[in-house]
Amino acid sequence: MNELIAFLRRNPPFDMLPPEVDSLLAQQASRSRYSLGEVVFREGESVLDRLYVIESGAVVLTRGRRELMRLRSGDAFGYVSLVSDLAASATAVVIDDVTLIELPKPVFLELFERHEQFARFFTRGIAHRVHLRSTSPSTGDEGVGMVSLREVPGKKPIIVSAGETIVSASRRMAERNATFVLVEIDGTYGIVTERDIIKKVIAEERNPAEVTALDIATRPLVTIDENALFFDAVLTMASHAIRKLPVSRGGTVVSVLEESDIIAYESKNAIFLLKEVDRAKTIEDLAGLFGRLKEGVVDLVARGAHAEQIGRYIAELNDRFVSRTADITKSDLPDRPIGPFVLLALGSEGRREQSLTTDQDIALIVRKSDETDQIERFSRSFTENLLRIGYPPCPGDVMISNAFWRRDLASWVSQATSWIETPKPQNVLNIAIFFDFRPVYGDASLADELWEVIVKTIRRSKLFLPYLALEAVRFKPPVGFFKNIIVEKGGAQEGKFDIKKGGIYPIVQGIRVLALDRGLRDSSTFVRIRELARIGALARSSAVNLEESYAFLMDLRFRNQAEQIRKGVPADNYINPNMLGKVERHTLMEVFSVIKELQEALFEKYSLKAFS
Repeated sequence: MNELIAFLRRNPPFDMLPPEVDSLLAQQASRSRYSLGEVVFREGESVLDRLYVIESGAVVLTRGRRELMRLRSGDAFGYVSLVSDLAASATAVVIDDVTLIELPKPVFLELFERHEQFARFFTRGIAHRVHLRSTSPSTGDEGVGMVSLREVPGKKPIIVSAGETIVSASRRMAERNATFVLVEIDGTYGIVTERDIIKKVIAEERNPAEVTALDIATRPLVTIDENALFFDAVLTMASHAIRKLPVSRGGTVVSVLEESDIIAYESKNAIFLLKEVDRAKTIEDLAGLFGRLKEGVVDLVARGAHAEQIGRYIAELNDRFVSRTADITKSDLPDRPIGPFVLLALGSEGRREQSLTTDQDIALIVRKSDETDQIERFSRSFTENLLRIGYPPCPGDVMISNAFWRRDLASWVSQATSWIETPKPQNVLNIAIFFDFRPVYGDASLADELWEVIVKTIRRSKLFLPYLALEAVRFKPPVGFFKNIIVEKGGAQEGKFDIKKGGIYPIVQGIRVLALDRGLRDSSTFVRIRELARIGALARSSAVNLEESYAFLMDLRFRNQAEQIRKGVPADNYINPNMLGKVERHTLMEVFSVIKELQEALFEKYSLKAFS
């Protein structure tokens, strides 16, 4: 047995695995090393692709500015993202030079599915984390453990009678792609799983047409009332060592929770909405789900999620809605299929930084120009379908129902080149909307080809970047001569300031200029800042200040908009400084200073005095 396997075998839950998995672990597990201060992964940045086990050293998990837990030799982490298929819910930072054993996601999931004790270990880990959050008022995540099970989506059960044959029960499981059925037995319930059928029928060579569900059901079944708390369900599953927990209402089972459901809900339930969107069959189905998008975001804001994580959550859901809408729209077209095309998310949605005022900012690229009529029919129907779902129209008409925003690749190349070579005000505005594009549906290679042309054209232009930089310095932070915050003097927004115009936009536009200057592809402002620092285009200290400032402004806007939604008023970008605490006002003034420094640096770098 090699050293790596021997170490894993000394630590749970790997000590619970049978010996035959050792060869798999030996082939797939690997080591990596990180130094003090390095980040293993970052909250909200991506879905993880491996499980981490600390062989030596130490790691701290943080969320926002809060420390969640410290991990040392033998501890495993990263499993919530692996099971839920969501971005990491915490940042992992090395606090003592660390050697990590890494296990690829497919191998971890195989072990999780096949070995009950291995899976139960991670479920208990979730239970411990939920307990900490339920009993600590300082974490900001108290609501996760204390919600009623009525609010936790489970799977709709398949219920069969005691006398139903295994052939019939198996057929019903196959129709629903389920792994179990519940058996109603004299007012109580038992359960038959795929594993029961394999072990108790097939392995024993019994005739499934003659064996009944009652013959092989496991009973009595542990259940829990829907009025119980999520935390109670986690503890019940852990204490009874069960992987499925029926939830009852008045003695009747209405849903079933599984371990993966528990872990997914720990990441606040996004996985369920994503899957429901993917399964939607009609525009009406999508419209019924759309309201839950804002509900989920408002809840994330209340729980103190990081602004970048919230933006990625909104973007992922919007991408799913757009993709499913496109599928349904295409299937409803009466004519031949459309040739290669791609839908692009633009603006804040392209950057994955959308606020709670979601609208349609979408463009379309088609490969050939000979499908104009078909593309027009698709575009109009697609836009109408988004409106039916609940997406408001874009005030600037940046929608593919507008022919300006749907073109063949050659036309887009010509248009983008014209914008760059003639950077007049309207063109700069279009660039600000379009150049953060991100493919969300269709043939992404079309977007890649256009991006290559854009980068080459920018490199040839001497005027483009200075004119784009002028836009970044056009709106100054709303700070008066006496260091007071300048607010609107009249109208509906009297006493408030526009956090987008005076704070968010200058950072987005300024970082966009620097990113385009270096040909960086990722459109996220957060990622652009980090990449600019990595390649030396931004000083590390400036990058940290800009990232923290941007996160603060986005968080402030999210909290303001969430409160507006809770009050039933339209969400906007206006903040009343008198509603901020003393520390927040002080931080806001520091953020405005950071923005001023960025604008001064842009003014100097691109010699904007000559363009003023």
